[in-house]
Amino acid sequence: MNLKHLLAISVTVYLLALQAASAAVTPVQANFGNVFPTLTDQRLEVFRSAADPPWYVTFNLLAQADVTLGVLALPPSNIGAVFDLTSIRVVRDDGSNVQFGTDTFSHNPFPEAVEQLVSVNDLPAGKYALEVSGSGTRINNFGEHLPDFAVHLQVVPEPEAYVFLLAGLSLGAYAFRRRTRS
Repeated sequence: MNLKHLLAISVTVYLLALQAASAAVTPVQANFGNVFPTLTDQRLEVFRSAADPPWYVTFNLLAQADVTLGVLALPPSNIGAVFDLTSIRVVRDDGSNVQFGTDTFSHNPFPEAVEQLVSVNDLPAGKYALEVSGSGTRINNFGEHLPDFAVHLQVVPEPEAYVFLLAGLSLGAYAFRRRTRS
């Protein structure tokens, strides 16, 4: 088997895994999408629906990593009240609990303030959601609903991910070098 066949098989397996991981937890209010375990700090503003809580912000973790999520209620609008955040937790695709959040924490890893924080170390690859509960409605002077809260997501890969990344880069460099010498 030559390098081209090996590369084609690897890409096919990766795409199949990516497709399998893309199904979402329901009900979905917002979606971070597929998150490869590289150092990220993503912010997502969430429009709360009229439905009763909880609301979910989903993400698909493609490899094991340390994950931290923070939630901040957005400031009050001209009409309506500030969103009153009561609880957050990380849940699996089936709704089972992974980790509860806390509003008493010593270190906020995000550049913006957060009211509640949840961290999970060594979270395996899979489909997850941040479950957010609270109340309040942000409405502007035109009667339009505004985003109620912002969610921050940070993913730090396990050390093994760096080894695989380095191995992949080395293999690519080796293949390129062999090709240019021919």
